[in-house]
Amino acid sequence: KKILKHIWDLLDEADIVVGQNSKQFDIKKLNARFIINGMQPPSTYRQIDTKVLAKKVFGFTSNRLEYMADKLCKKYKKLKHKKFAGHEMWVECLKGNKAAWREMQKYNKHDVLALEELYNALIAWDNPVNFNPYHKQHGNICSCGSTDFIKNGYHFTNAGKFERVRCKKCNKTYTAKHNELSLKKRKEMFK
Repeated sequence: KKILKHIWDLLDEADIVVGQNSKQFDIKKLNARFIINGMQPPSTYRQIDTKVLAKKVFGFTSNRLEYMADKLCKKYKKLKHKKFAGHEMWVECLKGNKAAWREMQKYNKHDVLALEELYNALIAWDNPVNFNPYHKQHGNICSCGSTDFIKNGYHFTNAGKFERVRCKKCNKTYTAKHNELSLKKRKEMFK
């Protein structure tokens, strides 16, 4: 319950939560533990699930964190269990085994770092969140944190022409909201 309270506090203060298979597994498991322990739901937050993003945009052989981190991450790969394999680590942690807790801590920290690197590799391929409202600075900010953009032509719709920019750091493209076609031109198109 002590660990659960810390997790609840983190979710309660979060605006966005990034996870791997978190929509189908982690968040639902946490919610079940919260209600069983008499806790109320944390404040609302948005979720970015790298597994959902991968399934939506790509056709990887596997959408597991281990596979995608192996293929896409340069610095952090998913660790293998060393002394305590699979469920045995949980059993040993619940028994108070300090060696199991140390391995669990190292394993989980590495998972978070691999997930962060994977998220940064995938995020340019999707647009789940506009990060601009979360920053005090003026001007636009990319989901990767960069504010350095270059013009990248236009995006056309049946009723408009919108300037497109590309992030110099991650190559993600964004489309402006302002329609560059004059009102006169737009009216002429639908006579």
